[in-house]
Amino acid sequence: MQIFLYLVAVLSGIAGLGYQITWSRMFSVGLGHELPSVLASITAFFGGLALGGWLLDRRIAASRSPAHWYIGIEILIAIWALVTAWLIPFANQQCFVWIGENPTPLWQWLIAFAVPLVTLLPATTAMGATLPAMDRFAAGWTSKNRLIGGLYGANTIGAMLGTILSAHWINPSFGYRSSLFLMAGLNLACALIVAVFAFRFGARPARVEETVNENKTSFIPAEQPRILLCVAFATGLLGIGFEVVGIRTLGAVYSNTVYSYASTLAVFLAGTGIGGWVYQAFFRSASFKRTLGVLLMATTISCLIGSVVLSEAHSVYFFFRDRWQNLPAAEIVVSTFAFILPTISMGALFSHLAQFAKRPEGGVGMVLAVNTIGASFAPVIFGVLLIPIAGIKVCLLILSLSYLGLILFLFDRKWTLASLGLGVFGLVLGSTLINPKTLLMKSGQTVVVEKAGMMAGVGVVSNPNGKRGLRVNNHFNMGGTQNPQFERIQGLLSVVLHPRPRSALFLGVGTGITLGAATTESEIEVTGVELVPEIIEVLPFFAPENRNVHQHPRVQIRNGDARRFIRATQQRFDVVTGDLFHPGRDGAGSLYTVEHFQAIKNLLNEGGLACTWIPSYQMDEEVFKTVLRSYLEVFPDSVAWCGLINNANLMAVALVSDDRVMQSGGRWLEQRHIDPEMQRELESVGLKDDVQLLGHYVADNATLRRYVGAGDINRDDLPLVTYRAPKYVYDRYRQPWERCQKLFQLSTEKRNETLSKIQDPQRARLAEYWQGRDLLFEGLTLSGKQKTDLLLKSLDATDEFPDAYLALVEVARKMQQERVPKQAAALLKKVIERRPKELEAIVLLEDLEK
Repeated sequence: MQIFLYLVAVLSGIAGLGYQITWSRMFSVGLGHELPSVLASITAFFGGLALGGWLLDRRIAASRSPAHWYIGIEILIAIWALVTAWLIPFANQQCFVWIGENPTPLWQWLIAFAVPLVTLLPATTAMGATLPAMDRFAAGWTSKNRLIGGLYGANTIGAMLGTILSAHWINPSFGYRSSLFLMAGLNLACALIVAVFAFRFGARPARVEETVNENKTSFIPAEQPRILLCVAFATGLLGIGFEVVGIRTLGAVYSNTVYSYASTLAVFLAGTGIGGWVYQAFFRSASFKRTLGVLLMATTISCLIGSVVLSEAHSVYFFFRDRWQNLPAAEIVVSTFAFILPTISMGALFSHLAQFAKRPEGGVGMVLAVNTIGASFAPVIFGVLLIPIAGIKVCLLILSLSYLGLILFLFDRKWTLASLGLGVFGLVLGSTLINPKTLLMKSGQTVVVEKAGMMAGVGVVSNPNGKRGLRVNNHFNMGGTQNPQFERIQGLLSVVLHPRPRSALFLGVGTGITLGAATTESEIEVTGVELVPEIIEVLPFFAPENRNVHQHPRVQIRNGDARRFIRATQQRFDVVTGDLFHPGRDGAGSLYTVEHFQAIKNLLNEGGLACTWIPSYQMDEEVFKTVLRSYLEVFPDSVAWCGLINNANLMAVALVSDDRVMQSGGRWLEQRHIDPEMQRELESVGLKDDVQLLGHYVADNATLRRYVGAGDINRDDLPLVTYRAPKYVYDRYRQPWERCQKLFQLSTEKRNETLSKIQDPQRARLAEYWQGRDLLFEGLTLSGKQKTDLLLKSLDATDEFPDAYLALVEVARKMQQERVPKQAAALLKKVIERRPKELEAIVLLEDLEK
């Protein structure tokens, strides 16, 4: 009988967490990824669960047929889940209007809380009553009314399975709407199993009186349930608080893909479920007071151990990553070491509270409701308030030691002295050993400023040469002053490809260097949208390279989710540019969907231009083609450009919505009005004339379509990039240049046809430029003599393409470092022979000959 009950609890748990993950991702389309929206959506989900446990607990307890309640609850969840498949997209459209483009935090939080709460309320309310209903049904079929720990453990293990299945199979295979259908089927299966069992064997009255009699010996009398509910609230707050701070800490360690979060959540749920079973096996018959004290102390100790592991998470992660060559496995191991002991204690602790809360008139639902309410406050208290103010270390200490505060509040002197001793020991030891590393420095690097934000840790790092770089969550390098040329090209290329832009929108701000370059266009008004508020705060550290965009009179910088902003704004723009968003980062894949590109198109003025930068070096060929197909679905006349940098494996492709430059016959800059300031900026990044501009041209529309072929596209309901891009992140040894090389090769096959559109005398110069460019990139992917031979050929092909010269000087410098000065000198002499007026090779040769 118990196995049957556990099976139903597992299936219900799979559906419950599957719904939560799917609904939250569906709502992110309308509510955005800003922290207020994310937290409000989670709080709304928890609020519905709490409401269901609170309102229905007594009614279920008073019923003579708890099986009927359980069957009805599962059917209601299934029906409403099907309704939400169409209701959530409708609600998202309304959210764009209600929230607006520049809401106050209070208004945004209110809408982001109210819309999911109302939309999901029938289902979440029913979910909150599933555990009380199952417990009452099970009470009639067990010899002892002590099954709550096992049911809670089974349900939580099911939730863990739901997390893994949703992330790795259900959502990426079927899409969000079909996933809801599948999980609704699980609810109906649970209802059917219980219905068949109840019909076959009949119903039995629940024997709750036995537990109540035992409870009367506890130090919390039946007439004082408020104290127990206060403990339930506090443990819910502290438990989810530890999860929030822990995940935020691991953000500086993991790759932060959709699978990173799923793995961590799965470990958290697995530990909680194991804790329920541990309680069921070893503690269900123990006295309330002693067991509660032991579990509170065990939770304190395990949280301290977990906090120490979090402090050394980088070392543990690198150890297993380097030995196994498997990043996902290393993430799971770190999460397990950090969370398994605390969550086992937490699961046992909740099971203990729920077991001893049972009364003839109810109790399990009440404890679940209050515990869930406490959990719903945790993201706001710790994620929004305490982490930015106190930092991660202080938060971990508070969370670990607060369990001892409950002992001081509830227990007598003996327990109080023991908890004070443990607290002092934990505080001293924790202050020494708990020190999470949010930024890892290379030799010679220093931290200029570091901000522990609500969503991410943001740091400005100074290199030994004084150049500064921007880091988000430690390992996301967001540019800097070391080599700002490419960031400036990003801003200039999208602006200069429009005949006379007066307004430009940039999705993503980063260091602000891209925005600053765009301001050199006269009279242009620039708007930047940045999701992470701390990035905006550190913009002054990248001046003057970013032209002081934080105080520029023609620049407005908005803090918000780019997807939500472009759907909510009433403004229209001549140019809309999408930054290089890492496709593997959780949430960024939605910036490459057909719906997002269509929203960009709707923002454009007549004759407007859309430019989206694609980091081809951060995705495999399958994902690269999916993104290109999705863009062509919305902008059918698109062409491809690139930002030339001296590294083939960091090639970024710009998808531009039309081909008006090529239609000008190669005389675009010649015919376009260019201000002196803009002209100087263009020359500084190698865009002084039409030949150098067209040198960044990669493929026309026909070539793009031939390259991508037929295949999948990326949609909001089935965001393939979100689920496929992380595979490339985890496979660290592929050559990023491969997919771009194929696109360049297809372009080369049509080169004569493309050149026929260019007027003389640019045609011959452009042919040489393209030849030199392609030889350079081919050479950069090779090594040894093959590499230098192709780079020298690139140097011979054109005098106007400087990157081959710089690449050869860098090769010679590495030869010098490897102590082969004769080879370095021979190479430098060949370079100087071809470029006698350039100084870098001459200076390096003189240094070698000293």
